[in-house]
Amino acid sequence: MATLLHGACTRADDAPWKLTLGEYAYSDYAGTDFNVRWRQNGTTAWGGIYSDRVFGTQVRAGADTAIPLGEYLQLQPSMQVASLGFVGGSFNVQAGDTWYGVAGIGRTDA
Repeated sequence: MATLLHGACTRADDAPWKLTLGEYAYSDYAGTDFNVRWRQNGTTAWGGIYSDRVFGTQVRAGADTAIPLGEYLQLQPSMQVASLGFVGGSFNVQAGDTWYGVAGIGRTDA
């Protein structure tokens, strides 16, 4: 997977914008995934397009964030939408630091 970075930074992790292009090989066909991601202060937003000859083409977007609830506790909501009618979201709670546990619930329109 190729990654292009925009902006003045010294490390890839410091760049708020990332462009990725993925090529996925299945048993007898391939899929292409193109995404633009923005990440800053624990929040990520992205948009992309995926296409293959079996599934078709779908435009997608989503966002997630981490909300601190204490020194070792975070709420992590996320949402996703896609052009073929997909809508989904989740709420996770993460507890811990070096070792941590995650519990959550998610829902889609399917």
